[in-house]
Amino acid sequence: AILKPDNTKLSTAALLILSWCTTGRPETWAKVLKEDFSMKLAPGGPNQPDGFRVQVKFRYHKMAAKLGALVVPTLLPVEWAHKVSAWMAQTGECKYMFPITEWKRTKDDMLSALRAQDPTWELRCLRRGSLSTMARAGVPYETLKLFSLHANDTMVTRYLRGGLHAGERNQKAFEAAKHLHPAVKEKSTQ
Repeated sequence: AILKPDNTKLSTAALLILSWCTTGRPETWAKVLKEDFSMKLAPGGPNQPDGFRVQVKFRYHKMAAKLGALVVPTLLPVEWAHKVSAWMAQTGECKYMFPITEWKRTKDDMLSALRAQDPTWELRCLRRGSLSTMARAGVPYETLKLFSLHANDTMVTRYLRGGLHAGERNQKAFEAAKHLHPAVKEKSTQ
């Protein structure tokens, strides 16, 4: 409902799409240069579910001082890719994906669009929501870390607030802990 063309400005739709599909923090997009963004038709063609392959280099992000620039690949459905392309065309010669002069308005519009769905939502809901959506779909934990760019499992788990993968890890821990129980230990040595 958030991305319907009749109720979302193009700049807001583009920021929602790109933040969601890259699991990126929306504020990270404020300094993304157009030269650091590429979008190419996926090998399946325009009518295939793959849509368009996107790669973005985040030079300025929360962990930039420690990790340097990070490149995130993702896929955009055809309809979403067209919205992003239309937004880029509308920004003309601006070197940034989101012109600095319009950044605050775009960010505020995005927050309003999110809160229209749920008044408790914040900008960070996009990042957490996209990672959680992939986790619920069964995306392996190590792959989630490629998107989240977290250095360790603890941070990814915090973002997922437990979720599917925490349950799997808990189950493995319970199975392993059985071997610590004295009754189990006695049975296994007999």
